[in-house]
Amino acid sequence: MSIRLPGDLHEWLRREAFETREPMNGIIVAALNERRTRSGMRGKWVYHKDGDPRNNDPSNLELREQQR
Repeated sequence: MSIRLPGDLHEWLRREAFETREPMNGIIVAALNERRTRSGMRGKWVYHKDGDPRNNDPSNLELREQQR
């Protein structure tokens, strides 16, 4: 499969791969997986059980559906 990237983005990707010693494909796959995860959270919000939005301990967080 081939994809087209703007020149500046391709150059950034090339350098990032070189500096991190990661394949360009791996960087692209990780970015797409992150995007897919975020899209699955559309319509949801994070509820802080103790009411403190600064307390981001995982045991204090709950993902809830947005109410319409």
